[in-house]
Amino acid sequence: MKKCNFKVLSEYEFTDFARIVDIYGQGCNYPTGRGVDGFQVDFLIKVKGKEFNISFQSEDRTDNMYTYHGFEMTTSSKYGNDGDESEKFIKFCLKNDLNYEEVLDTLQKRAEELCEEYYEYFEKKVQYEEESDDDDVDDDE
Repeated sequence: MKKCNFKVLSEYEFTDFARIVDIYGQGCNYPTGRGVDGFQVDFLIKVKGKEFNISFQSEDRTDNMYTYHGFEMTTSSKYGNDGDESEKFIKFCLKNDLNYEEVLDTLQKRAEELCEEYYEYFEKKVQYEEESDDDDVDDDE
C-alpha cells in the first residue's frame, strides 16, 4: 500500500453533550479516575481530490474495559453516526491502494488531544471555583 497523503480542511469540536465523568478501572466498583464522555470531533479531510468527513466520539465507558485514561476516541460510525464517512474513506483507500490506517491514527491522536484539553480546562475551572468558594467562607464563625 502507498502512503496516503491527506489535508485537513477543517476541525470542529462538538461539546454540547460532553461532560466530565468518573471512570472505573476494570473490575472496580469505585471510581479510579475521571474522564470525558459525549465529546466529538469532526475532521473534513481531502485525499486525491475527494473530501471525507471523519468523526470521532468518546469511547463507550459502560463496560469498564476501555477506561484507561478517559480520553479514548473512536470513529463515530461505530455508534451509528451517519455523518461519519470513515467506512467510505477506508473503501476509497483500499480501492486506490492507499494506507488508511496512518490517516485514521493521526486523526484519532488529534481528537484525543482535544478531548484531553477539554478535560483539563474544566478540571481547572472546577478547581478554581472550589477555591473561590473557600475564599467566601466567613472566618468569624
